[in-house]
Amino acid sequence: MRKVITIICCILVLNSCKTLDKSMPKENEIVLNIVGNSEKSVKNKSIEITVYGYDQLLADVSATVIMKKKITLDKLPYKTTLAIPKNPQDIIKPKLSFMENANYYISIKSEDAISINHDKGFPKIDISSKEVQKNYVIVN
Repeated sequence: MRKVITIICCILVLNSCKTLDKSMPKENEIVLNIVGNSEKSVKNKSIEITVYGYDQLLADVSATVIMKKKITLDKLPYKTTLAIPKNPQDIIKPKLSFMENANYYISIKSEDAISINHDKGFPKIDISSKEVQKNYVIVN
């Protein structure tokens, strides 16, 4: 009887591990807080956020697009979640020399005169961070 209970427990544990694996997200998520340079109205301003990846040790090589997301701003600051593909370092071309060399940054495209504020720093992001990451924009 004890062996039967042990076998049943093992089966339940193994099945629960499979269930947990299926419920885990297939993508990493980062939270981005877009902060403006003023209190100007940004109602219904469309922007496209692009995440780029690159090998920090390679010079004169273009960054690779990792993902894009279109959003409509209704106010600043504006918090959004970006879904980063699983293993984004595998997307980077040319292939990374070492996985630790992968760096990521965002760009913002807008027809409504919203742009990255480079005076506040380069828009680098940490895709493994669960903290809210601030990026500054200029609203013209």
